[in-house]
Amino acid sequence: MIIRRYLVKQVVSTSLVVIALLTLIMMGGRLIKYFGVAAQGRLDAGILFSIIGYRLPEFLTLILPLGFFIGLMLVFGRLYVDHEMAVLNGSGVSRNQLARLLLPMTAVFLAVQAFLMLYASPWGLRQFEALTTSQAVRTGFDLVRPKEFISSGPYTIYAGDLSEDRKNLKDIFFYQRAEKAGKPDVIILAKEATRVEMQNDAANVVDLVEGRRYEIYPGQPRYSQAEFQSYRLRLENDAEAKFESAEVEALPTAKLWASRADPVVASELGWRAFVPFSIAVALLLAVALSEVSPRQGRYLKLFPALLIFASLIVALMAVKTRISKAELGIWAYPVILLAYAAAAALFALYALIYTSTQDLSRQTTLEGAAKAYAKATGNQPPAIPDPVAQHTSQGRISLKVTTEQNHDTITIGNHDTNNTVATPLPVIQEQSAQNKTAQSKPVLTKIAPLPETENYFNQQIKKAIKQGDMTQAMTLVEEAERLGSSSARPTFINSIQFFWCLIV
Repeated sequence: MIIRRYLVKQVVSTSLVVIALLTLIMMGGRLIKYFGVAAQGRLDAGILFSIIGYRLPEFLTLILPLGFFIGLMLVFGRLYVDHEMAVLNGSGVSRNQLARLLLPMTAVFLAVQAFLMLYASPWGLRQFEALTTSQAVRTGFDLVRPKEFISSGPYTIYAGDLSEDRKNLKDIFFYQRAEKAGKPDVIILAKEATRVEMQNDAANVVDLVEGRRYEIYPGQPRYSQAEFQSYRLRLENDAEAKFESAEVEALPTAKLWASRADPVVASELGWRAFVPFSIAVALLLAVALSEVSPRQGRYLKLFPALLIFASLIVALMAVKTRISKAELGIWAYPVILLAYAAAAALFALYALIYTSTQDLSRQTTLEGAAKAYAKATGNQPPAIPDPVAQHTSQGRISLKVTTEQNHDTITIGNHDTNNTVATPLPVIQEQSAQNKTAQSKPVLTKIAPLPETENYFNQQIKKAIKQGDMTQAMTLVEEAERLGSSSARPTFINSIQFFWCLIV
């Protein structure tokens, strides 16, 4: 469908631009931080972009839903401002039908978000931790600065002096913390040290001269010491992987499922499983909150809508914290999502029945029935003034609202077709010097249309209601009444099933 291709192109292009900008802003700040660490000599500049690449999926898990929502708000807002939405509604295509056209595209965004949450983000965090751990070991002596204690992983190094090529050190203090129970802490004091370059070896190798080596067992009255004239120290990577609760975000989803009884693991598992559905909620909220007047501009409701959608993300984060403390169950995630989806439906209903005070202060110029009939029959319209209806908040309207199965429309009709009479709007007749003399003569204000014309509108109204397209049905009623039809509105009312009476 042409409309679907048009909408998908607009939403995808806008969303990608917004996602790219948000990514640059968030990752730019993190990149500046890493550059600062590298400038201090505490990080190898060669791995900066690798670190950013591994952390990117983690950031995209939050950026993608927000960017998709902003893209929807901008596109729908532009449709309203450029009167494209009015044209579509006049053609029988409601905004809810437009939302259904975007469901396949939304499913694609949801799948991408699920992939990021379930696989890409944990994998990136694992790679990032492995890279930083190996970097800490590899750069243990690279980070040394004169007369400063430098900690890197389990190592603490001090050098009283350092040569310009960073290969010769003096007055060395080296401390290695034991990583396993029963193993001793190691302290080495040396007068000089020389770094040795080893081919195809990522470990640091240092030759120490004239020093002592101490082994201290924590919590035990036990230690050993040894003096040496020459001692080669080698710092190797720890290839053993270990499970830590603080690293639960980096665990594969399969391992989380196996340990789902743990509240911390359950909170992370629910976060990965349910947060992707925020994409679907974003579509519902955008459809409900994007309606604006062309004079208001597309950005009028963007900021309040962003606050509402951001509150959804914050609520999910708060639920994650509560679940990790065993205060809530994993069921809290879908409850939050369903609550916001229901709120989106209420926003859409509110937008349907609410009339602002600005609209109440306006007037509507109605085309005279005689003029409309003359135009329809190809005759010269009479020179009579058009009535002007002043909007008012006073009056009584009896309504019934019902929804039809498998349709997104809400049907509004008269509660009692026999007894209820709507309060008419006050009509102000325009006066001009040309028409003052004509006011004394009787004016024909209502001429019945031809039977064929009236039957055509009645059949089209019934057809639109049967298809669930209430926007088209109400448009036909208004057009028929402008031509002088008296049976269009009863046909509209009699074709509706009533179950709820709303009195304003």
